[in-house]
Amino acid sequence: MVRDVIPGAIEEVDTAAKLLGFTFQPGTYKGLITTVALHRSHVNLMFSKGAELAERDGGELLDGTGKRARHVKLRDLRQLEDARIRDLLAAAAELTPRPGAGGGQ
Repeated sequence: MVRDVIPGAIEEVDTAAKLLGFTFQPGTYKGLITTVALHRSHVNLMFSKGAELAERDGGELLDGTGKRARHVKLRDLRQLEDARIRDLLAAAAELTPRPGAGGGQ
């Protein structure tokens, strides 16, 4: 789904943190769009710019209280059919700087 919504994103595995990141600038938090982290009862889809997305989300999907990141807990594959998740991914990509783009917003 992430590759479909953000085809230009680069996959980056972080074995120490046990997550898969999607970024425009590998090796940096600045270019990180989203990560996928597996847990026993759910999968977290974390948005590195989630605090900026929280207003757009209206408190419907995003969880967390961090200064920057927020996440969506996916407990069922059917949640991936929710257009709001795709919208959040697209919005996160818009907020994320690309190399040489001088911003991202």
